[in-house]
Amino acid sequence: GTLIADIVDNETMCADIPFLDVDTANISIGDKATVIFDTYEEAVGTVTEINPVTYINNLGVSVRDITISVKNTGSITASTKAYAQIGEAYCTSSASFYNNDEEA
Repeated sequence: GTLIADIVDNETMCADIPFLDVDTANISIGDKATVIFDTYEEAVGTVTEINPVTYINNLGVSVRDITISVKNTGSITASTKAYAQIGEAYCTSSASFYNNDEEA
């Protein structure tokens, strides 16, 4: 019953990045996203999920999280933060990455 290992898929990293709710009407699963890391490097990501729930952020604006996946070249960790742009839509704040899949 003792945990001896975690299985982690870190070849693809994901981030749930908030976008204005009004902008999400023009975003679809499979869309390409420009991801800008906190190190100012850029990568191309893919929209893999659009959260159906809207919420009010700390600025009082209605937003919705968009999950963007990025192929990890080895430098993305769970502490890496990023901003994103999808088409003409810009995110409202940064988000941290997480492993695509984890199992204990």
